[in-house]
Amino acid sequence: MKRIALLMTIIPSILAILVLGSCNNDTVWDDIPYPITKFISQYFPGQDASSFTSNDEIYHVKLKNGPGMTFNSKFNWTDINGYGERLPQVLLFDQLPPALYEYLQTGELQSDAISIERTTKQYIVVLIDTTVYFDIQTSKITQG
Repeated sequence: MKRIALLMTIIPSILAILVLGSCNNDTVWDDIPYPITKFISQYFPGQDASSFTSNDEIYHVKLKNGPGMTFNSKFNWTDINGYGERLPQVLLFDQLPPALYEYLQTGELQSDAISIERTTKQYIVVLIDTTVYFDIQTSKITQG
């Protein structure tokens, strides 16, 4: 009888912890603007956000066991850091200028991308062993 009583108190406590833990996750996801959640769902399906911050209309999202991302006021990504993990090739194909993606693909480098950054002047692709720069105005690609 004591065992049943003990189980009756432990099981609800465990369930409450699980429910509260998942609610916390949903709260983070619910705080993220829709264009950003749509982007995350498209390129990092099934991953949960571990944190979200915004200031001056700059949005930062960190995925659990995954990349961190920065978005501008128009919800366009400016930085995606895989923290040493490779970024999805479909993300690179869709989000990089075609000439830059072709350069990476020709050199069989696209699977080595661990971080990408976009400014008004250039794209920067950090690879495992090197960095590739793409000048938006001239379409010039340099590596170094």
